[in-house]
Amino acid sequence: MLNKKITELSLSVYKWLNLGANKQKQDKLMLVIIELWIYDLLTFSIVVIMGFIFGCGIQTIIFIIFFSLIRQYSGGYHADTHLKCMSTYFALYLLFVALLYYSNLSLNVHISVSLLSCAYIIYNAPVQHCNQPLTLVEQKDNRHKAIIIGIVYAVIQILLYVLNSSYIIILTIILAYSAILMISQKNSKTFRGNDI
Repeated sequence: MLNKKITELSLSVYKWLNLGANKQKQDKLMLVIIELWIYDLLTFSIVVIMGFIFGCGIQTIIFIIFFSLIRQYSGGYHADTHLKCMSTYFALYLLFVALLYYSNLSLNVHISVSLLSCAYIIYNAPVQHCNQPLTLVEQKDNRHKAIIIGIVYAVIQILLYVLNSSYIIILTIILAYSAILMISQKNSKTFRGNDI
């Protein structure tokens, strides 16, 4: 039902943008892009609303921004349907909220997990799915960006450690999630190795 409604909404947006004059292949690609955009907007809107309901709205926004940024370039597990993707994201988010409130790890554990995760991301990015292959140029570009983001996250995490900030847990979770999703993709049947 949700898939049908989002497909209908995508078609309406597509028609509204008056993109019907393009070639058939470009039409299908544009429709898929609009559909993905709607799914992402819906997912992030629900998560932000849940964040404010749970009393961690700012932490949720930080989670979404930082997690999306690293995942875009590091790669990792991708669900094969929109519903599985949304469900996985919601599950990861709910685990994030639980860890945010109930994790009582020392700062040393946070910094250790973060730095190990960063090292894994920097060494292995990007991890590709066979249905979403990257060109050689994209692989190099994503790898370069993932390394820069990983280093920036590591520096931020060290600063949070020095400042004894409670926000250290957010980056710990994000980095651990990214590394775990990369590991799960590398050990799946849909893994596609890099050419670099």
